Amino acid sequence: NDCRFHVGEMAYDVILIPPMETMRESTLKRLRQFADNGGKLIFAGEVANLVDAIPSEKVKSLASNSMQVPALEAVLADALTPYADVRVIKNTGLPHDAALYQLREEDGKRYLFICDTRKEGTKAWCKIEEEAPCEILLNGTWNINLLDTSTGEIKPISSEWIDDTTIIKWVFYPQSHLLIEMISSTEKQTDTLSTCLFLPSPKSIEARTIKHLDDPVPITLSEPNTLILDQPEWRFNGGGWQPAEESLRLRAKLRKSLGLSANMSHPPQPWVEKASKEPLAQLELRHTIATEVPLSGLQLAIEQPETLTIQINGLIIDTTPKGWWVDESIKTLHIPDLPAGKHQLVISLPFAAATHLEWCYLLGDFGVRLAGRHATITKPVRTLAWGSIVHQGLPFYTGNITYHCQAPSSEAALAVNVNQFRGAAISVDLAGKEKPMIAYSPYESIIGTVQNKQNLDLTLYGTRYNAFGALHSSVKQTWSGPPAWVTQGAEWCYEYNLRPAGILTAPRILTAE
Repeated sequence: NDCRFHVGEMAYDVILIPPMETMRESTLKRLRQFADNGGKLIFAGEVANLVDAIPSEKVKSLASNSMQVPALEAVLADALTPYADVRVIKNTGLPHDAALYQLREEDGKRYLFICDTRKEGTKAWCKIEEEAPCEILLNGTWNINLLDTSTGEIKPISSEWIDDTTIIKWVFYPQSHLLIEMISSTEKQTDTLSTCLFLPSPKSIEARTIKHLDDPVPITLSEPNTLILDQPEWRFNGGGWQPAEESLRLRAKLRKSLGLSANMSHPPQPWVEKASKEPLAQLELRHTIATEVPLSGLQLAIEQPETLTIQINGLIIDTTPKGWWVDESIKTLHIPDLPAGKHQLVISLPFAAATHLEWCYLLGDFGVRLAGRHATITKPVRTLAWGSIVHQGLPFYTGNITYHCQAPSSEAALAVNVNQFRGAAISVDLAGKEKPMIAYSPYESIIGTVQNKQNLDLTLYGTRYNAFGALHSSVKQTWSGPPAWVTQGAEWCYEYNLRPAGILTAPRILTAE
């Protein structure tokens, strides 16, 4: 009985009808009733000349008494402006098209979440993008609280009231967001904080740069370094040793030789596979480990070790799991100390239709020098220069790395900027005190004033790609699925196609203002 269009619990002030050729009679009846009650209809583009797929002028008649506009983005946005609860306008006067928002109401308050959906696409990941200074226009007069999703703090922030509109000034960056609480009021709160306090300085990064952090810097790894063992020599039933082959390709080759399906692209998971576990042959895998330094405290990370016989230089090792690494299904075994030189790790197992051959990993306090498909263990990594860790002794390392730096003394507030890195995020710690994390553009953390130089720890949180990804695909993978690990022809390589990891360029110490 009101002038709103009701659908379940929802009620709409305006209905936008897109271009169409035919409309259902039931839909037409609802729209006509809505318009007769004073509701607003906007027809965009072509108006239907059929009703229930039969020629009719009924829809055009309704459209002639409603607003009709071209189906163009700018025109539609202008037509719907009076009905928008939220508008995000750039300082150019144009809408910020990349802003996506959700507005909800609970217990008499409204909560607005806005995210910037811009992606960097083919551009360098973690590159500083052009900022988007905006005005957020809210219908009505509201007092605004910032809900800081990084710290959990709630802070009143400044806004401007003009007529019956609340205006908030904010700057968006690619992948950034804003979450606010809106409290309806006729009296404007005065004890608010300027939004500038929560945003990076508008000055250019060059004008604000005090120094680039020096390198090399001492580092701490959160877990042992890693050497992938995925290309063993092999033999069947005690025959002659065959040339090294990648484990997944080797499984397909062995299955084919036994008259089984060699499909590698879409294999069923082990827990649903009904294939027989009856041994068909005895398989031995031989990995050669080359090291320039003596090794101690080693672990072998491998799946289902209890089903295997494992030898190192002819010595049978205990396959009772001592722990796990990354995933509880990847068990760890103790490996005896090894002198410098070459060593042979031999894994023996019964091969059945249900057998899967997975990569295994040597873990320990060492470095790795990689040349194509050939890896050599070197002395442990204790320092890193700015740049990818792949070429600095950590090609397969996927844990976290803490870079131990020093911040210069300053009576003025400082910020640290890390705009080129490969990892999930970077936590910032100044003299034992946690500072805002670096995860989104413009990749800055305000660290405040610094007394007499202080320790500045930057912890980069790694991703697991360089240990578990499609490392033998010679083409860049833009998706993830079983076929990515078993590419064929020119898309396959025995060399390791690793991704850059770590802090790639020197972090900058900036003035915060």
